Amino acid sequence: MDNTPKSEFLSAALDAAKAAAEISRSYYAGNFTVTTKSDMTPVTEADVECEQAIRNIILERFPTHGFYGEETGRSQDDAEYLWLVDPIDGTANYLRGLRHWGVCIAYVSGGQVQIGIVHDSPTDRLYHARLGHGAIRAMAEHKGSGLSLMCELLAGALTGSGCAGPGKAQVFNGMLSIYLDTAAFDSDGYFAREVRRYLDFFQSAKPAEAGGEVLLPGDVERRNRTARLAHGIPLTDGAWRALVETARAVGVAEQDIAAPRA
Repeated sequence: MDNTPKSEFLSAALDAAKAAAEISRSYYAGNFTVTTKSDMTPVTEADVECEQAIRNIILERFPTHGFYGEETGRSQDDAEYLWLVDPIDGTANYLRGLRHWGVCIAYVSGGQVQIGIVHDSPTDRLYHARLGHGAIRAMAEHKGSGLSLMCELLAGALTGSGCAGPGKAQVFNGMLSIYLDTAAFDSDGYFAREVRRYLDFFQSAKPAEAGGEVLLPGDVERRNRTARLAHGIPLTDGAWRALVETARAVGVAEQDIAAPRA
């Protein structure tokens, strides 16, 4: 039996996640090598270096523990105590320069996850949970926690996908959409006028930056869609290399690979 206080496991996971986040951010400009794994998904040298840093920190403190990393493989994975690691969860986003990726670490004992860590590396935010102790850091504190709960109930229970929790054999991407026909309850046009009045008021606020503008939800996406339909989708060098290597791996002809840049 491992009598190490759980706080030491948590401390090791936090230190490992922070170290990996620093490495991944240092590569984020796109100056990294990309290869394609056997499952045809991309992996960067940042993924491998981050995982090696995590492995070194964990096994230096707990040399008898097992380690199962997405990029560097398994060692002692039949051990009673096991660490599961994804050094850059969201490699596809990382390649494209999108700020939605992070470090995931779990500590397993007795076949049950005891500690879970998610480090949102672009924002340097850490989220962690311990079995029996709840999760730390709710979005927007208690109000955000309430919102998250209701989203889970609406998108999970009401859609039939099911809510998160123990015993979930499969993950579903549940979604609930609610559509309102304003003509059914807004015969005098008050709703439309009030919406327009409020949006005008909202956009009259002083921008955060001089010369900037106050945007409404969806404005950025609509502009991006228009620009990309006209000019194509921008890709980082790393993303393009990953696409090219994948195309070659599945036998796409060189002239077809070069055609998009012609």
